[in-house]
Amino acid sequence: VGRNLEQIFQESTGKILVSTFSSSIPRIQQVVDISERCGRRVVLSGRSMIRNGQIASDLGYLRLPRNFMTESERWHDLPPAELTFLTTGSQGLSRGFFAKLKRCFPASRDQKMIALS
Repeated sequence: VGRNLEQIFQESTGKILVSTFSSSIPRIQQVVDISERCGRRVVLSGRSMIRNGQIASDLGYLRLPRNFMTESERWHDLPPAELTFLTTGSQGLSRGFFAKLKRCFPASRDQKMIALS
């Protein structure tokens, strides 16, 4: 998965959204590491993602870059090609982060979606 995920990150010219369980610390670390190698800022989104990310970082299980952000910070000012969103909420809830992002960034024809499980 890692090699394929990194290739997707390298080829992407827009924002990347990754949804995973907030308890999947190894997967979160993998996405953080790939984002750093590709020059992207990581935005943690969702209460459980932010909380678990902070706890895992404080306990030394997760290495977050100094410039990581949360959804409440000014990520709107950065170019989409420099952003990776790590979130939960892929179940399609109307108040979930994907629904919020859809309102912020309306879909365009050149956007692609890749689902990994």
